[in-house]
Amino acid sequence: MRNEYRQYLRTGAARGAGFALALQYGNFNGGSGFRLGRRCGSSLEFMEHRDYAPGDDLRRLDWNVYARTERLTVKLYREEINPRLDLIVDGSASMALPGSAKAEAVLGLAAFLAAAAANAGYTVQSWQSRDQLEPVHNGSGDPGRWDHLTFDAASSPAEALSGFRGGFLHQGVRIVLSDLLWNGLPAHFLGKIGAGSAGVIVIQLLAAADLNPGVIGNVRLTDSETGVAEELFLDAPAVERYRSALARHRQQWSNACREAGVMMITMTAEELLAQWDVQPLLAREIIRAI
Repeated sequence: MRNEYRQYLRTGAARGAGFALALQYGNFNGGSGFRLGRRCGSSLEFMEHRDYAPGDDLRRLDWNVYARTERLTVKLYREEINPRLDLIVDGSASMALPGSAKAEAVLGLAAFLAAAAANAGYTVQSWQSRDQLEPVHNGSGDPGRWDHLTFDAASSPAEALSGFRGGFLHQGVRIVLSDLLWNGLPAHFLGKIGAGSAGVIVIQLLAAADLNPGVIGNVRLTDSETGVAEELFLDAPAVERYRSALARHRQQWSNACREAGVMMITMTAEELLAQWDVQPLLAREIIRAI
């Protein structure tokens, strides 16, 4: 892996050390975890009383309340959970757009989120979409030690996911980091990535050049993933048509995410790396400062 990529992993992890994931835990399964959820469960933390109903565990009857009121009530305790996070990083060649900071930003943001998740007690597994969806080498540990991350795949995350045979953490949150610049129906991808999860977050990371191409005149455009090249003359109307097409594409993703109950956030790579402004994540209560 390129040395500069590793440096961005380390920087992102250092930035994330001051934050923790702040996601609500109501959708996680209860059991023998170690984080407290919002539902009733079997931890030692008292939650509330309620009237006894046939079938309730008699061991949870509160006889002190019965002695005072002659009402049968049971004690309820908070559930315990073991939160899990799968981080899915887009490894397609469009993430390494020449002259942009997308690759560096997506690595830094992935490491940031992994560190914040660890601070909140999550089990973390990181993945990269290449020809197939593959676990990142050392991807469940310190982000500074993640390895074999590259951005040269010809397949989109949707194509990589189509042949995926499973391996996500059970009932975990899944965060997808991608520019989302591929053809296909977002709903199909969202349905597959969300199956069996506790929730999905999509973070679209675009380059400044994706949003505002400043080239006017004769240009040679090369598809970063297929290698197909085309000679074009770009004038102001052509650039405006591109911006309109990008806006429609982003709206399609936004609509699909809303219908699927998926949170979607768009960030700009260069702005993230320049200031490490994570206000969009704070505003949506994905993270909190610690």
